[in-house]
Amino acid sequence: MEEYGFCDKTFNQNLKGPTADYVDLTLITIEQSLLNASNTNTYIERLGRSTKPGALKNALIECNNVYNSIMQSFRNANMYYKQKNYNAMIMSESVTPRLIESCITCFLTPPLHPMGPLETMNRQMRMLCSMALVTGHQLQSKKLK
Repeated sequence: MEEYGFCDKTFNQNLKGPTADYVDLTLITIEQSLLNASNTNTYIERLGRSTKPGALKNALIECNNVYNSIMQSFRNANMYYKQKNYNAMIMSESVTPRLIESCITCFLTPPLHPMGPLETMNRQMRMLCSMALVTGHQLQSKKLK
């Protein structure tokens, strides 16, 4: 149920008008994914600067690299979206679920554990990645008809 609420809120807060189609929804997911990834990356970088060397710092470095890759994937997706190259857009987005899982996995290794705000940010990013792929596939299937 949390996922539905997050998706609904994301779309409704970012709609430009009273109606939307898959073109609009796809752009919202790309823009919100970029924003979330950028904010999360900034949080990770700030946290990393104040963390002593060790397992936690290494996990933060790994997650920083992951979020840099996620941001690049969604920048590419945005470029392909603007070119109406929806196949390439989906291909750019398709790597993001695995990327986000690799960041989450970094904190599952003892003695580390998921960290409050970062755990929430990762969960939101995972939902945004899914939303982007679903809207992208819907957009692509509508354009093929």
